[in-house]
Parts: sequence; C-alpha cells; structure tokens
Amino acid sequence: MTKHLRKAIMNRSRLRNKYNKNRTNENWSNYARQRNLCVKILKKSKKHYFENLDVKKVTDTKIFWNTIKPLISNKSKSTNSITLIEDQKILKHEEKIANTLNKYFSTLTKKLKLKPQKKLRTSKKEIKKIINSFKDNPSIKKIKSHFLEDEVFSFREVTNDEILDAIKSLPTNKSSTFDDIPAKLLKDSAVIYSPILMKIFNNCLREGKFPDILKYSDITPVFKKGENTKKENYRPISSLSNFSKIFEKLIHSQISQFIESKLSDYLTGFRRNHNTQYALLEMIEKWKTFINRGFKVGALMMDLSKVFDTLNHYLLINLKLMVSMKDQLHLSKAILLIDIKERK
Repeated sequence: MTKHLRKAIMNRSRLRNKYNKNRTNENWSNYARQRNLCVKILKKSKKHYFENLDVKKVTDTKIFWNTIKPLISNKSKSTNSITLIEDQKILKHEEKIANTLNKYFSTLTKKLKLKPQKKLRTSKKEIKKIINSFKDNPSIKKIKSHFLEDEVFSFREVTNDEILDAIKSLPTNKSSTFDDIPAKLLKDSAVIYSPILMKIFNNCLREGKFPDILKYSDITPVFKKGENTKKENYRPISSLSNFSKIFEKLIHSQISQFIESKLSDYLTGFRRNHNTQYALLEMIEKWKTFINRGFKVGALMMDLSKVFDTLNHYLLINLKLMVSMKDQLHLSKAILLIDIKERK
C-alpha cells in the first residue's frame, strides 16, 4: 500500500458514492475510469514489491515469524510499563512490581506441593550413590543402551579459532545483561581478548566448573495471556551475558558432536538440519498407513506445566552415565531420550 494508491482508492470511493446517489452516465464513466486506475496502480505496486523483496524475509523462519506474529497474536513485544493488582491494590511503582514478580517467580514451584529435593552434593561418592539408586530407571537404561561400554565423553580444550567463530556468531540484535559489553563491540575487538578467554575457558573445562559469575542473568517479565494486571499471566525471560553465551556455544558444540548420532529419530526439535515439521510428517504418514490397513488412529498429547522447574535433579545427574566420571562433574545441558515404538 503506497501513498499514491491510498489516495487513488479514496478518490474511487468518493466517485462510487457520487454515482450511487446520482446514477448518470457521466458519474459512472468517472467512477469506472478511477477504478481502472486503481487496478493499474495496484499491479504496478505489487510488481515493484516483489522485484525488491528480500528473499531472507520469506525463507528465514525467524525473520518471517517476527514479521507475521504481531498480526496474528497478542503476544508481541510491548514497551508499555507493567501495572499489577495485588491484594486489591494497584501497583505502579517499578520497585514494588519487581519485588512482587520476583517473589512470585522464585516461589512458583512451592505452590505445586512437590516433594522437596535434597541439597545436591558434587562429591564422587555422592554421585555414585545417586547413580546406583537410579540404575533400574527405564529412561536411564534407554539412554545407556545407545552407548558402547567403553565409550565416554570428556571435554577437550578449545582453540582460539573456535572462540573467534563463537564470538562472530553472536547476534547483535539480542539483548544481554544490563551492564554487559555489547555484542558489536565484542566482535570488533575479538582478536585482542580471545587469547585471554581461551585461557579462562580451558581452565574451567579442566576443573569441570562453570563460573558462577556467568550464571547471573537479568530477568524480564513477559506478558502471556489473559489480564495484564495479574502476576500469574507473566513469565520470566532470562538474558545472559555475552561471555556466558560464548562459553555455552563452545560447550554445546562439543556435546552435540558426541551425542548427535545417538539421539532418537523422533527427536527433531533444536537440532541442526532438523525441524519439528519432520515429526508431524512422520506421524501423518503412519496415520495414513494404519488407516489404509483398517486400523483406528488416535493421538495423546501432553503439555507438562513448569516442567523445567520440577525436574528431578538426581535424575539429571544420572545422565553422567553418558560422560566420563573421572574427568567431568558438570554438564551444561541434559537431553532425555524417549523412543516411541510402533504398536498396532
């Protein structure tokens, strides 16, 4: 829609109304001429639009949905300040709102009335004890079946080139912590400080520790749905520092290379060269096959609420079965593998 086309359409509407009031040949001729002009301008505008269309806006999934989502959803980004109603009182002061949301987010799992988890200890004796307690767990057995008996994983030291590549891949349009160094500035001076980062990161890998300072993040409340004055309708979004993102990229790269071939074919989310649509296509084809054979097809779908807040920490530690007990005591990410077998 251009300014020229908008004016032409307004003039067309005016001439159409004039003809509807006084149906003369002259008024019809003026309206028809303006209508044809609008069609001509519209075709010209479409041609100009498609000739100058950036292909990335269509082929890049992220850019496409960032453009389309505001048109079909009310979850678009908003710069409006948050106002809450708590105990029949209106909260507008930023500090009170922050404290209210912080208390709600930090005590969210307590309201689920789950069995409290014991404080984790990282000694080898304690970890071995935890592993033995879960040795008959079906999930652990399934994961272990994908590994050879002598196959273990251990982190290797990263090179300066790997750090430079990780810095280069940092998105400049993503937010980080309030007092963080901007990604653009980090990219411009990467050659200077990358050797220092290499020493720090390699020392962390040797000791098997993720620096506490890199775990800090800025929490931003984002509105989900319903009434925007209720704290229950907000969810926390964490923004990590750029140095934390760099270290995570390096760790994730090594773990992914080791575990990629051992993942289930049905696990298609968050994997390179995979897409969730592959899982949908797989299900549709199986449904069609069974329907053609005369079977009935049904689907059971679950959405686990607060799943990452309620994970059993001891069960996660048992994923240590996939790595070397001798070399590593910490993992940056854990992946649970579930295979679905065909059944009639």
